Amino acid sequence: MLKYSKKTIRRTFVGTSAQLWQQLCGMNVMMYYIVYIFYMAGFSGKTNLVFSSIQTIINVVVTIPALIFMDRLGRRPILLVGGVLIIWLFTQAGILVTCVVPVDAVNGNTTVIIITPKENTSAAKAVVACSYLFVASFAPT
Repeated sequence: MLKYSKKTIRRTFVGTSAQLWQQLCGMNVMMYYIVYIFYMAGFSGKTNLVFSSIQTIINVVVTIPALIFMDRLGRRPILLVGGVLIIWLFTQAGILVTCVVPVDAVNGNTTVIIITPKENTSAAKAVVACSYLFVASFAPT
């Protein structure tokens, strides 16, 4: 029979929890559904694809320094910084909630909400900026 110490069980729980919460923090949504989020911000067509491509490039480029400096700086401080910088995701959600205009239907989708860039260009740009900042702060941490 295997004998586990309290220290081993605690470390296993912390590692498993960190991995679980990493998947639930919103990064998958920001990478997979970013085209829809930018569409809700009022961008469509080529502009939307360019913005989402830039976000993917930011994700890849910012991950490289993290791989280099992870063991030098320590994993715990980096994880704590990443936990604080999730504020960019909350800021983006707040902007979308306060500045949206409900639309009856777009291409058969009746649940679309859109920030109209003509009326609120600063909010639309802020959604893009918060998205980039969230990805740039999440990827290395």
